[in-house]
Amino acid sequence: MLDSFTWFHGVMLLVAAGLEVAANIFLKLSRGFTRKLYGALSIALVFGAFACLYVAVQGIELSVAYAAWGALGILATALAGRALFGQRIRPAGWAGMGLLVIGLLLMKFA
Repeated sequence: MLDSFTWFHGVMLLVAAGLEVAANIFLKLSRGFTRKLYGALSIALVFGAFACLYVAVQGIELSVAYAAWGALGILATALAGRALFGQRIRPAGWAGMGLLVIGLLLMKFA
């Protein structure tokens, strides 16, 4: 962790992950960009997610921030897909999400 880490950087990382998840939901709702408003919202949210990630990496090591952003985004997107679209997560999927968490912890504490 960088010496310049503050809670603000952690919050920005969480906001970046939240924006990524929202972008993925709108991407699904856009039905292959045939619904242009949802597609445009998805693209705008991706830009917002990267802007927040940029702020987060000012205080968090890039490797840890990117791994956390990716893992949080995958986990939350999978759970959102289940909750909003009824998409089933198979046991192998749950195992993969567990491995993501383990990998993230290894990145953080290595």
